[in-house]
Amino acid sequence: MTASWAQTERSGWLCKLYGKIDESGSKKLPEESVQSQIVGILEVLLSFDTSPKDSAAKTASLILSREDVDTPWNNLLGLILDAAENFTEEKELGALVDYVVELASLPDAVNEAPETKILEKLSIEPGQAIVFEEGKLWSDLPGFSANVTERFQGT
Repeated sequence: MTASWAQTERSGWLCKLYGKIDESGSKKLPEESVQSQIVGILEVLLSFDTSPKDSAAKTASLILSREDVDTPWNNLLGLILDAAENFTEEKELGALVDYVVELASLPDAVNEAPETKILEKLSIEPGQAIVFEEGKLWSDLPGFSANVTERFQGT
C-alpha cells in the first residue's frame, strides 16, 4: 500500500506541478526534487522502516536546505493530508500523527544558511527565525490547521 501511495503522489499532483519532460518525452517528477524526497521520507515512515522522530528530523533538514522554504513546507502539508485520507490502518495513521507531533517538537527553525531564504514573499536573512504569517516553523505548524479545515470541510 505504501509504495502504491508514494507512486500515486509522484505521478499525480506533484508531477503536474513539478514534473519535467524526460528523454522519452514523458513528464516525470525528478527523483532528486525536494517533493520526491519528501514522498520518500513519508514512504519509509509509513513502511515502518524508520521512526517518526528520525523522519521529522530528515524532513526538517531537507526543507531547511532550500532557499524556498514555503513551497516544500506546503507540499509536505498536502502529502500529510493525502496520506491521512488514503491510509485506513490505525498503525499507519498513528505513525503519521507521531510524525506531525515530532515536527512540532523540533526546535524552531532559524535560517542558518549564509544566504537569504524566501518565505511567503518575505526575505529571511541569515540568523533570523523562520516565521510564517501563521506562526513559527516548526512549533506552530504554520498553515496546518487551515489546510486540515479546508481539506475536510463538508465531508
